[in-house]
Amino acid sequence: MDFSMSWMNSVSLALAMLVMASLPSISVFTVILRASQFGFWQGVFTALGIVVADILFIVLALFGLVWLVENVAWLFQFVAYLGGGYLLWLALRLWQSKPLSTQLQNANPSSLASFSLGLSLTFADQKAILFYLGFFPAFLNLNHITHWDAGLVVMLAILAVGLPKIIYAYLAARGFKLLARDKQTLMYKITALLLALIGAFLIIKTTALFFD
Repeated sequence: MDFSMSWMNSVSLALAMLVMASLPSISVFTVILRASQFGFWQGVFTALGIVVADILFIVLALFGLVWLVENVAWLFQFVAYLGGGYLLWLALRLWQSKPLSTQLQNANPSSLASFSLGLSLTFADQKAILFYLGFFPAFLNLNHITHWDAGLVVMLAILAVGLPKIIYAYLAARGFKLLARDKQTLMYKITALLLALIGAFLIIKTTALFFD
């Protein structure tokens, strides 16, 4: 195995990514909202979509394939629009739901929808690849990176990015169940508003990238 990254740099990179993934963000809020509304596993699938998109950006950054993102930007934007539209539709469903209704929680929501939601949220931030290009040189030499290095970074990303969001999903799902019914009704309305704001933000940001 040919690694160019030292174990110290590996640990430092993992900790840095863990801290960034744990900070409040649009993706974190979406995982929390999804888990509180539809249960722990839907939050997990949303987090999985975020991790997969992040891994794609990381691999492209490691091998300097920024041109690929530029040439298929329309695909990233299309997926992001779908995610924003789905959030707005879900917010409308929540807002119109009857008080004290558990219909949405018992609707067995699609895991694919949750995964696609997380994927589209991350795809909306296509310039993240430029962040990684500026971030990684502090931990490894991009001019001498090996496939083993890339595999290690991907493994670290899966753990560092995915683990905090899974924890958030668990806490959100468990916390919602403990709320009294009248509090749950209020949370439906608050969740609907937050989902609508995130959906609108996603669409506006994607449109801004289109004209950038």
